[in-house]
Amino acid sequence: MDNSISVIIAAYNCEDSIVKCINSALNQSFVKKIFVIDDFSTDKTLEIINNTYFLEAKVEILTNDKNMGPSFSRNRALEICDTEWVTVLDSDDFMIENRFESLLTYDNGYEIIGDDQFRTFENNPATLSKMLNVEIPLLVDIYYFVESNITKKDEYRKELGFLKPLLRLSFIKKYQIKYKEEMRLGEDFEFYSRLLLHGARFILVEACGYVTVVRDDSLSATHSVEDLTYLRDCNLSLINDFDYDTKVHSLFYKLYYSINKKIKWIEFYTAIKNRNILRSISVLFCRLDVFFFITSNLLEQFKIRFLNEK
Repeated sequence: MDNSISVIIAAYNCEDSIVKCINSALNQSFVKKIFVIDDFSTDKTLEIINNTYFLEAKVEILTNDKNMGPSFSRNRALEICDTEWVTVLDSDDFMIENRFESLLTYDNGYEIIGDDQFRTFENNPATLSKMLNVEIPLLVDIYYFVESNITKKDEYRKELGFLKPLLRLSFIKKYQIKYKEEMRLGEDFEFYSRLLLHGARFILVEACGYVTVVRDDSLSATHSVEDLTYLRDCNLSLINDFDYDTKVHSLFYKLYYSINKKIKWIEFYTAIKNRNILRSISVLFCRLDVFFFITSNLLEQFKIRFLNEK
């Protein structure tokens, strides 16, 4: 069986992490090609990549003429991949040796083979924890996947959209699935949702060696209203594009309104800072769930600032 793998790395201003990232892919079994796409970096990322890997046959370096975002970069690589499997590796992250060897032991007709992630922190790299604490293999359907990404009060969000699984390339090409290039946040969630809605079989297993490095200034930690709006609205696009059952549609709507509350909080807070009282009132009373979300956040802010509660 052909278990060849292409690794896609979208790189932008990651001069401090890119060598460790690429080397961790080179040290994996079954890797045929590593596509590194420099997304118009303004630091020394491209220079480091060219100087370090210009003689490495497995590394193919692509460059964007302007900053286009990770989705555009990944789509460029997907168009020229010719392996059985493809996977994404974020340029801040790295993999522990033998990850792919472990993942492929679960290949039994699945189109998505995902593993729990290890997490470490940029300011404390010695700390290593697991994101999901998966202990036994779990079959993931579209219902479980979407539900896992919905924020619930006093409940840990599983965030399966952050995983970086092995994906069967023939399935992606059969249904001509691409990353949404306007999305710079949650593009993986949208992509995996489309795979599952087309019938992809997804198995989730214990952590095999993907290490995500948590940074305070990462895009997922500093997202803009525009980023959140694209993420929110992709749920409506998925509903419109797939004539699925009412249960999954209701989950997408639930996720839509969960993200919408966060957007409205930012809009409300921005209006207050700009002393736009009419706008802040308009946002506050636009929906009942938004009202309760904003007032709850205001109460928490009051406790922290004036009552010294955390």
